[in-house]
Amino acid sequence: MLRPWQIHFRIDEREEKTVFLKLTNLISQEILSGRLVQGTMLPGSRSLSKELGINRKTVQAVYEELEAQGWLVTRPRKGTFVADILPEKQLKIEPVNERKVDDKPTIQEATLYPHNDGVPDPRLIPYELFSRAYRHALIKITQNQYMGYGNPQGMIELRQALQKMLSMERFMSVAENEICIVRGSQMGIFLASRALPNRQGVIIVEELYYPSAFKAFQSNGLQVVSVKLDEQGIVIEDLERILQEHSVAAIYTTPHHQYPTTVTMPMSRRLQLLELSKKWGFYVIEDDYDHEFHYDSRPMPPLASLPHSELVIHVASF
Repeated sequence: MLRPWQIHFRIDEREEKTVFLKLTNLISQEILSGRLVQGTMLPGSRSLSKELGINRKTVQAVYEELEAQGWLVTRPRKGTFVADILPEKQLKIEPVNERKVDDKPTIQEATLYPHNDGVPDPRLIPYELFSRAYRHALIKITQNQYMGYGNPQGMIELRQALQKMLSMERFMSVAENEICIVRGSQMGIFLASRALPNRQGVIIVEELYYPSAFKAFQSNGLQVVSVKLDEQGIVIEDLERILQEHSVAAIYTTPHHQYPTTVTMPMSRRLQLLELSKKWGFYVIEDDYDHEFHYDSRPMPPLASLPHSELVIHVASF
């Protein structure tokens, strides 16, 4: 593809310590400044490395990093281009001075607390392994005539495997008929709130919350009330205040890694929350969305594995 003008870059005067960082930051800044507009074709890795006097693999690594961040896109047999939709333009954050404050405890629109938790790095996806697994699974289900409708709770073999996993990894004692396979945690949250027996009661969410969960509760016609957070998660005293003021159907919480602050709720507060659930008769929708992600210590047992967890609905992915 012919370019009307040759694009040149200069990295000699930049202050970053490595060539990789110099070129990565330079290209992203050129895109933000408008010098490189959407759809602009970048030089090939060979020609750019020759012009800058650097290793070609460094240029390739920079392009891959910027593609993972959403600045660039690679089109097979055509080249590398500036993405049509840039990361900075995907976020629409409402200015602070334009936000409306309401004294009522009902949560306002989800855009009140805008945040972006990113996307997986596509370079880490084992495409070949996935393609072989899908091909094997497709052949197996067609040969065994599994193309029809099955059990709405999910395949019994999968539920049996999950039963063992939940017992060994999450300390949960559950029966096969207590497990339901859904298409994702969002669907699980929707169904859990849909099945609540107290349809007239409010549902409590943490003051910083998962926006899609709020939308699920809203679509089910539930009033949503927020509870305060501190460095250990839900403030129990504020929860007790809400329980005295409202008829509560359920509380939605992310105790393992509070979304989006990542705070872990300590065991003492988990037990307090479950005691209140038993006392007041409200359900606890536990969103254990990343139980396996932890660093220096083992993950804390889920609410659903603790005493007085009879009213806990455990929503998780694996």
